[in-house]
Amino acid sequence: MTCPPTPPPYYESDAAANNNNRYVAKCRKDENWLPGSIVPHEALQIEPASTVLNYGQALFEGLKALRREDGSITLFRPDMNAKRMAMGAERLCIPPVPEDIFVNAVISTIQANSQWVPPYGQGCLYLRPVLFGSGAGMGVGPSSEYTFCVFCTPVGSYFKSTGKPDDEGSEEADKVTLEKGEALPSKCEIENVALPPPISLRAMKRFHRAAEGMTGGIKASGNYAPCFKASKEVKSAGFNEVLFLDSKFDECVEEAGASNFFAVIDGALHTPDTARGTILPGVTRDSILTLAKEELGLEVVEAPLRSRQLHAASEAFCCGTGAAVTPVGSVNFEAGDVQAVKFGKAA
Repeated sequence: MTCPPTPPPYYESDAAANNNNRYVAKCRKDENWLPGSIVPHEALQIEPASTVLNYGQALFEGLKALRREDGSITLFRPDMNAKRMAMGAERLCIPPVPEDIFVNAVISTIQANSQWVPPYGQGCLYLRPVLFGSGAGMGVGPSSEYTFCVFCTPVGSYFKSTGKPDDEGSEEADKVTLEKGEALPSKCEIENVALPPPISLRAMKRFHRAAEGMTGGIKASGNYAPCFKASKEVKSAGFNEVLFLDSKFDECVEEAGASNFFAVIDGALHTPDTARGTILPGVTRDSILTLAKEELGLEVVEAPLRSRQLHAASEAFCCGTGAAVTPVGSVNFEAGDVQAVKFGKAA
């Protein structure tokens, strides 16, 4: 099948979000998932008494599909997102979606919306799998029914485009390749990747993203709304995002907004460990750790990262599906705490 041209207005509006096809599957409590189907865009019908609306029993994931220079479409490590969603489902007493159904759902959604995948170098198709309790019932407990849905929308690139649009389309454009076993990029290719401008972070003690024993280590939907106020406050003060600290001692760095945090200290790459269940095990995070060890030969330290250690850091960055890899120029602390830290050229 030949893909139609993809004009720039698609990435500058919500047109695709309101016109795309989506994947939907349903499962009763204590039953097994069966493959769903692609359906045209329409509003989901949800009971007011559904578990997702009343008790927040929901998870989501985020992936990106990008068009290659030859017009084909590539998808990055969807098996990792499937495993993470299954882990979160178990924590929230939701029947886990099998990995093969998850991956096929994502690929089917891309194929059904291939006309919305931006041209090479001009952005990507962002995919949002959601899994939630859709059964009605006022009792405080797991839902009687679950819905798994995958929808998508094109988004612009964080980086200035260097590629040329393939406006003609081709049969190759509908083939989806999974980036799993391909060779890693060389050291020089890694070093030459363009990065966005550095951002400023504000560490805050009054708000916390997660606590031990709770759900910070999974992508639960309810983890995010409580962070809105902290993010709003630091942005109003002139910073780009909040840097969350641990809820027990307010000493250790956890996440930068909704992104994982890294710092280079004495030539070693440091990032907070996930052992306490308060930090999301990001797919981008895992990829960076692998590249750092296997391609760059860096020492990697996954351990509690105290805020005072940042004074010894030569550079820092945050990462995630949305943030990609974004340099951190500075970290500011509340009055009376650790002195502000600047990294790299901002130092």
